[in-house]
Amino acid sequence: MSQASRSPRFVRARQSIRIRLRAIFRAALFAGLGLASSFATTVNLYAQDTNNSVTKNLQTNAVEHAATGAYNNLSTGVLNFNGPSGAAQWTSHTLVITNAGTVNLVRSDLGIAGDVTNTGTFQINALGGIVQVDGHFTTSGTAGAVNIFGGGMELIGDGDPMFSTYVPANFTNNSTAQHGVIIANNRYLVADTITNATGSTISSNGGRLQGRTAIVNNGTINSDAATGILQGTITNNGTINAQGAVEGNVTNAATKTFTVTGNLAQTGNSTNAGTLAVTGGNLTGTNVLTNTSTITIANNRTVSATDIKNNTGGTITVGNSSILTGSKLENNATITVGAGGTVRSTSTTADEDLNNKATGTISFNGTTGTANLSSGTGNIANAGTINLNAGTVLVTGNLTGAGTVAIADEA
Repeated sequence: MSQASRSPRFVRARQSIRIRLRAIFRAALFAGLGLASSFATTVNLYAQDTNNSVTKNLQTNAVEHAATGAYNNLSTGVLNFNGPSGAAQWTSHTLVITNAGTVNLVRSDLGIAGDVTNTGTFQINALGGIVQVDGHFTTSGTAGAVNIFGGGMELIGDGDPMFSTYVPANFTNNSTAQHGVIIANNRYLVADTITNATGSTISSNGGRLQGRTAIVNNGTINSDAATGILQGTITNNGTINAQGAVEGNVTNAATKTFTVTGNLAQTGNSTNAGTLAVTGGNLTGTNVLTNTSTITIANNRTVSATDIKNNTGGTITVGNSSILTGSKLENNATITVGAGGTVRSTSTTADEDLNNKATGTISFNGTTGTANLSSGTGNIANAGTINLNAGTVLVTGNLTGAGTVAIADEA
């Protein structure tokens, strides 16, 4: 490949590698001559081999570099970056790195220049440091695993993201291992776009999974610890189990499932065309919650948002003693309410009544307790149907509009 045909990231990363290696070798030369130097004075390893099949224990500021071609860590190869300090480097002439064996970041930071393909085990141990990858990272196969038990991993793109010349650095999980990616408590994985493939699993046990541009899930993401964070614009084409925090907009595709397994605070909008199951905790903080499919709020749970829109095709089931509350609430489809359940809007701004549109139906089905229907403006605009099928309903506000209120004989 000619220099002119190479990507800007390739060219600049190669230049960066040369600068770093020249600095290290210069330091070694100065040290050998007994001269002072501001550079690191220890070069533990400079490997010119392209294929590694043995165990290498690499110390402070180690450099693993394939001088020609790609660097391939074979299935029997083990790279232990032991530190205990400094930042090791792993590079290749072509900026292509493959790992079919084992890479352990024991006690060190690690800089990787190149695109990484992992079908083995890449692990940051509990005392390990930060991994920065100048390139893409793909983990795949039946045994590909990325375990982030210490520090964190960040993929660094090339250039300024504000400009069209920016070259992103993306993380892709194609592994079909039980846990293709594990992020431990207070650890992180950050890339421009994070893609989790069909049949693949990312488990974040209280860590942060951040896509600076997007998180695209086609498999399973488990972020079900109280300190867990999903950050970025999220598209769910598979299954997400989450609690803790979601920072960004969420789109849950048709037939797919997003389950709230514990208290979950969201900053951003949520659009549900699949199943949103609020089972293990409360969903709060959402800006605009738009539903065209199924939202289930389990007993004694709360869903709150600034603006709730239950549009055509949508069904929201409010469990016993559960709450559906928005500053604004508009219903164009079906809301069913269990015993002691609450449906309310809280805005006191004129023209922001709780609004049950002509195609909307709100049904109260609880046989015990007192359910609640209320509006912060004091007006409940009903152009559709409100059914009191059973139990007692406390209505706070004036019922207005040309809709129907049907009270069953046994209510």
